Amino acid sequence: MAWTGGPPEKQKLALTVYSHVSRLRFCYTIGRSKSMPSINLYVGNLPYSLSESDLAELFAPFGEVLSAKIITDRYSGQSKGFGFVEMSSRSEGEESIAALNGKELNRRQIKVNEAKPRSDNRRRGGGFGGHRGGGRF
Repeated sequence: MAWTGGPPEKQKLALTVYSHVSRLRFCYTIGRSKSMPSINLYVGNLPYSLSESDLAELFAPFGEVLSAKIITDRYSGQSKGFGFVEMSSRSEGEESIAALNGKELNRRQIKVNEAKPRSDNRRRGGGFGGHRGGGRF
C-alpha cells in the first residue's frame, strides 16, 4: 500500500490487490484520509482449508474489514496457516483481538495480534551469500 502524493488532507490510499486464483494484479484507489487510523492484524494457526472470504467473515462482526489476506506457498499455492486482516479503526481491531485471540476454529486455537510493520531489510532475491573465494593462493 502506498499513499498518493499531494497535500495531506487530499491524500488517498492506493491499494494493490492480488488474486490468488488468477494471479492478476489490480490497482485501485479508495478515498480514505491518511488521518483515519486503521490497524493491521496478524492471524496465526489458521486451518489450511480457510479461505480469504471466510477470514473476512470471521472479523466482520467487530467492524469494517478493509482487507483479508491468507499467505500461500509460492509454488504449491497451499495456505501457510497464517494471514493478515486490516480493520478500519484501531478500536475495532483491538475489540477483535480481545474476542478472537485463542478462539478455537476448526479444532485449531487461532492467534490474533497487531501485525508488526514490515522492515525494509528483507532479503531480496535468492542466490548464495557469504564467501565466494576459490582455491589456493
